[in-house]
Amino acid sequence: MNKIPLWIATIAGMILVPVIPEIIIPWLIIAATIPHPFEHFGVSQGIGLLLVLVGIYLIVWVVYAFFKWGKGTPAPFNPPQQFVRRGLYRYSRNPMYLGAVLIWMGEALYFLSLWVLVFGAFMTLVLHLFLTLYEEPDLAKRFGPSYLEYCEQTSRWLPIKFH
Repeated sequence: MNKIPLWIATIAGMILVPVIPEIIIPWLIIAATIPHPFEHFGVSQGIGLLLVLVGIYLIVWVVYAFFKWGKGTPAPFNPPQQFVRRGLYRYSRNPMYLGAVLIWMGEALYFLSLWVLVFGAFMTLVLHLFLTLYEEPDLAKRFGPSYLEYCEQTSRWLPIKFH
């Protein structure tokens, strides 16, 4: 069986992994619950937009880092082959997931949507459970002691290590 070319897998990963939960599902929620979502622009919309832009930056950076240094993508069918510990990964073990959380928070704030906030909180819980129950044990198996040392030195979510 031939492996999918990395550039195709990167594009597919960029569409499948962040776009569906970050854009499509929140937009469906907004369309179903807010009659005129772009009616006004105030402080909460400005802060929400800023959070969304920071979240997008984090996700795009991770896709680039996985492609360039990890030789893979965020997509489960073509994960990074090399352990990426540089750039944003020096500060957070999960900058892509942090970006996702910021996008959900930004969307909820921009549209003043309790339902998007609830969806984002639920998805954050799902991400946390996925990380702790599957992804981190899998990375520990794949990358061994270097990953475990990295976990000791780097926070799971925020770029602050609490002891």
